[in-house]
Amino acid sequence: KEGYTFLKGTTQVKRPGQYSVVETPMLCQTYNPEEKRKIIGDIFVKVTNDVVAELKLKPEEVMLAQGTLRPDLIESASNM
Repeated sequence: KEGYTFLKGTTQVKRPGQYSVVETPMLCQTYNPEEKRKIIGDIFVKVTNDVVAELKLKPEEVMLAQGTLRPDLIESASNM
């Protein structure tokens, strides 16, 4: 379920030179790395909130972390 949410996820971004926000394409159709990061971050928060609510957890007692180090290193052509 969550994988599909990420794959089909979109978000709103403000593009350079524009005053209004625009809806991004779905993650699976996005090529812009910055837009991908924004979509992944926003969907991560949405999925986290949904799961916390579904499990009836107290949000103030939940700590999750998201990391993208390896994809960032690959994208920047860093040697590791």
